[in-house]
Amino acid sequence: MLTRFRVAVNNRRKQGDTWVDDPSFFTVVCWKDLASHVAESLSKGDRVLVRGRLKENTWADTEGNEQRRVEVVAEDVAVS
Repeated sequence: MLTRFRVAVNNRRKQGDTWVDDPSFFTVVCWKDLASHVAESLSKGDRVLVRGRLKENTWADTEGNEQRRVEVVAEDVAVS
């Protein structure tokens, strides 16, 4: 089984007197029993902790341009 979900990581910083959000978004990939557990246990908006490794995928799109995506291949996922 395979489960994919997106997480947002927010880097909040102060700019003058105002707080500015600088979010980054990552795709997390889970396999086997972890995928089943995540699919059954998590809902949109849940805060999570993810431990895993980064994997870079490259491919050519239909126009021949090289595309690149970095995903987190999860080893553990837990509700924060």
